[in-house]
Amino acid sequence: MLLDGWHYIVEMKWTSKVSVIRELDSLYGKVSRSGKQTMGVFISINGWSTHVVDLIKQNSDKSIFLISGYDLRSALSRDVDLIKMLYKKLSKLNLESEPFFGAESMIG
Repeated sequence: MLLDGWHYIVEMKWTSKVSVIRELDSLYGKVSRSGKQTMGVFISINGWSTHVVDLIKQNSDKSIFLISGYDLRSALSRDVDLIKMLYKKLSKLNLESEPFFGAESMIG
């Protein structure tokens, strides 16, 4: 995916279990081996374990942000504009080191 000159490597987990940090490790590797204008997007339909967000925050390279199943459904049903949601997620990551900003905060 290409947005505003940045490349995004997207990985998605569609499992009944929540995702754990090990599942993001391959995405981190792909992003780190790519060019400087590359970010990672990790989509997990059923969310992630409670420690995933904190572990991402500990990484000094803020290059991955998270999308939940709810975020994806909100974009597909057009309750939230996908591009606006991506910009908001990027802003939260870049300005507040927050890898997850939920679509529910944009609805209503």
